[in-house]
Amino acid sequence: LYTGARAAEVAQMRWDGVDYRGQMIRWWRPKTSEVHEVPLHPTLAEHLARFGGDRPEGFIFGGDRGRPHVQPGTVWEWVRRIGEMAGVDVSPHQLRATAISTVLEGTSDLDAAAEFAGHRDPTVTRAHYTQTSRRRLKSAVDSLTYG
Repeated sequence: LYTGARAAEVAQMRWDGVDYRGQMIRWWRPKTSEVHEVPLHPTLAEHLARFGGDRPEGFIFGGDRGRPHVQPGTVWEWVRRIGEMAGVDVSPHQLRATAISTVLEGTSDLDAAAEFAGHRDPTVTRAHYTQTSRRRLKSAVDSLTYG
C-alpha cells in the first residue's frame, strides 16, 4: 500500500533497494524492465527496519523450495488472507488502486500520482486508477453557488 507496487514487484523487492538515509525505496519493475523509486513512507520504514535488522541481503520476502523470492501468487494469497481476517475482500491490485487514488485525492496532482504509480502517461492513471470519493464529490456539489 505504501509503495503502490504490483504483486510481482512486491515479490521481488530487495533489501538493497531500501535507502533509510535517503528515505527512498526502489525496486525492479518486471512489466517495464526498469527500476522504480518512490519516497519511503515512515510507517513502511519503521516496519522494514524492525524486520530487516542491519542491512540484510537478498529479497525482502525470500522464497522456498530453492526459489530466491516468493511468487506473486503468494503475495496475492497473503493479502487475501489478511483481508479475510479483517472481514474484507481485498487484493494487491485493490491496494495499489487505493494507494494511487489516495495520492491523487490528497495532492490533486495527477502527475505526482502517475509518477507514484510508475505510469509514463498520466492519462493511464486517470483512466484506470482514479475514483472520485464521496467527500470529493460532495465538495464539488457544495462549490456550486448561484447568485
